[in-house]
Amino acid sequence: MDFPLGKTQANLSYTVKSNRPNFFQLRSTLSYNNRFIYEGGNPLLTPETNHDVQFTILYRWVQFSLNYQYRRNAIAFMTKEYDKNPDVVIFTTGNFKRMRFLLQRHEYDGI
Repeated sequence: MDFPLGKTQANLSYTVKSNRPNFFQLRSTLSYNNRFIYEGGNPLLTPETNHDVQFTILYRWVQFSLNYQYRRNAIAFMTKEYDKNPDVVIFTTGNFKRMRFLLQRHEYDGI
């Protein structure tokens, strides 16, 4: 949604997207990288939902942007200890209940 405020221009947007795990992330095999690292998938991954709100304001040559993102059942990279040997880790992906991000950006196009 765009709306002018005098000489200032503002924009507000909201999107919701679903992100499904790819087949590589869903694999059930465990690969050997070296004696300390294994790599595997997670067949129990569920789709994540991304909510994204972005607010941008522009005045002459100055732009300010604020972005808030909320990810439910977020799919993210993680490490966990290998239960047979605590010195060995497994790199995998997992679902996290929620993740939140707040980003801001400033741009100046001028002197």
